[in-house]
Amino acid sequence: MMKNENHIRIIYSKDKGWFLFGLTIVIQILFIFVSYLVMNISL
Repeated sequence: MMKNENHIRIIYSKDKGWFLFGLTIVIQILFIFVSYLVMNISL
């Protein structure tokens, strides 16, 4: 029972890491997109 619980916890922490990883990528893409728009508007 404890082994199974531990396994679930490892999977959960892994998913959390992937979520944060995806979130940072999305923020970076948005940042690049916004800076690109600002460059185009100013030029």
